[in-house]
Amino acid sequence: MKFPAKRPSLSGQISARIFRPGRSVMTSARVGPQPWRLVFERRTPPFIVPLMGYTGGDDTLTQVTLDFPTREAAIAFAERQSLDYAVLNTPPERPRPNVRSFLRETPGSIGAPDRKRSKRKHREVRMATLTFLAPVQIGTNGAVHEIGSVQDAMTFLKQWPRGRRGPVFTCAERSCNAAIAGQMSVEQARQAFVSFARIAGVLIGAEPSAPLPKVALKQSRQNAL
Repeated sequence: MKFPAKRPSLSGQISARIFRPGRSVMTSARVGPQPWRLVFERRTPPFIVPLMGYTGGDDTLTQVTLDFPTREAAIAFAERQSLDYAVLNTPPERPRPNVRSFLRETPGSIGAPDRKRSKRKHREVRMATLTFLAPVQIGTNGAVHEIGSVQDAMTFLKQWPRGRRGPVFTCAERSCNAAIAGQMSVEQARQAFVSFARIAGVLIGAEPSAPLPKVALKQSRQNAL
C-alpha cells in the first residue's frame, strides 16, 4: 500500500485559533515554555441529545488540537491548509522571584534565624503578660509566699509533694499550662490555683479580682468539660 506524497488539504471554510496555553491552575510549579497550539472553531452549533440531555455536536474537528514548536510553524500550517486563522498574543510572563537565592543573600530578612527570634520575642512578651491582677498568698512550713503570676504558680505546683497531688492539683496545673499556651485566660488560671490552695489548706489570702465577663465564663465551662 502506497501513501500519498502530499496530504490533501482541508476542504471548506474552516477557522482556527493559534495561541500558547497557559500554566494549569492546578499547579504552582515552574513550567517550561509551552508549545503553540492550533484548535479549530466550531462550524455547526451544538445541540442537546434528546435521550440523555447531553450536549452533542457533529463537528469532529473541535476534538483535534495540534501543537507546534513555534508560532511561525503554526501559521505556516494554517496558510498551507488555507485556513482562516487568528493568532492570540500571550500575555508577558511575570518574573517569579527566586526565594531561595533571596534568603541566601539576605539571611536576616525572612530566614529561619529571624523566625526563631520572632517566636522567642513573642514568647517573652506572652510570658510577661501572665501576671495576676491580684496576688495570692500561700503559707507553707511557717513561711508566706506571694504568688503573683502564672509562672510563680507553676513553680509552686512543681514543688508540691507527689503524694498529695489529686484531681484539684491536676486541674490547677492544666489551667496554668493552658494559660501559658494562650488557650485560657490568666484569670481563669488564677481561680483554678486559688481553688487548689483553698482545698489543700495553704491559702492565706487572695484579694478578689474583677469578675469575668460572660464570654470568659462560658469558655471556662467549656474548657472544664
